[in-house]
Amino acid sequence: LTAPCIPNLRRCQTAATYILHQPPELWRRRGEDAKMDCSHTKGAGYYQMYWFRQLPGESMRLVVLTTAGTDKHDFGDFSTEKFSASKPDAHSGSFSVLKVEPADEGVYFCAVGAHRHSDGLWLPSMEPQIFYNKNK
Repeated sequence: LTAPCIPNLRRCQTAATYILHQPPELWRRRGEDAKMDCSHTKGAGYYQMYWFRQLPGESMRLVVLTTAGTDKHDFGDFSTEKFSASKPDAHSGSFSVLKVEPADEGVYFCAVGAHRHSDGLWLPSMEPQIFYNKNK
């Protein structure tokens, strides 16, 4: 495992010098979709992307595991009516929270890994976040 990324940076650099890119914050109005993109420089062998969320006061949970080259992603207990994801290639992917509600506010982030867990690379970042602003 490598060192985690430092929060609040657009680019996070690990001790192994692999870079994970995510936007720092994402604000959406109620009912809008919130799309987050993620990319890495680890290499084509790291073709799985994990999207996590942590709601205030709760533990982190895996929302979806995506694999490059397929549209059949594993959402586990989460609804595809609320979340969507794409993984067009090994180096990038996206995740969306559909029709944002106040209850969706939290920390969302991606990590990447190779097929075998023993070779997995985790590049967690403490962003992006979705904030619901009732005044807009």
